[in-house]
Amino acid sequence: MKDIQEILRALADPTRLAVFEAVAAAEEISVSALVAPGGVSQPAISQHLKCLRDAGLVIERRDGRLALYRALPEGLESLYSWLNHYVKSPERPKKIRTNARRRAP
Repeated sequence: MKDIQEILRALADPTRLAVFEAVAAAEEISVSALVAPGGVSQPAISQHLKCLRDAGLVIERRDGRLALYRALPEGLESLYSWLNHYVKSPERPKKIRTNARRRAP
């Protein structure tokens, strides 16, 4: 399983999230098919796909010079398990205060 932080980092970028959603919606999709609708350059799409591949969220298959991608649902398992822990937990996580001032005793 991949590190949760790596998965979150991969999906935090809005363009990369859109690329992942497009790949997940298709059975298999080429880089050129991903480039067409969004106006993002082919090198940028390739970099986003590399990040998603490194996070274990997509897999690449070569067909000659054509690179085809498909989503790996199992790549989200560690993230799902981590989130599910908090949903099922009888104790809710305590609120974290940020920028809280200390009160004088």
